[in-house]
Amino acid sequence: MTDNEKRSEYQTDYSPEKPLAVAVVDAVATLRGTDPTALPPLEAAVPTDALETLITNGTDATITFAYEELQITADDRRIVIRGSEAVR
Repeated sequence: MTDNEKRSEYQTDYSPEKPLAVAVVDAVATLRGTDPTALPPLEAAVPTDALETLITNGTDATITFAYEELQITADDRRIVIRGSEAVR
């Protein structure tokens, strides 16, 4: 099996009332079956203030970044996680 065949995708919607940074960490924790506090701070991967500003400023922005060896893509409604662990 090739790496591309092993890779998968996990998607989740989130509420704008929850900060995107919290939603991303929660989604990765759910995917990994761990507590969100067991993961490193998202700030180590992406400036979370900038992330919130890009997503909540009313534009149709989408941002993609790496966190915990996963590719995270987020917009104002959805988080998509790609990587070999995104199987659930």
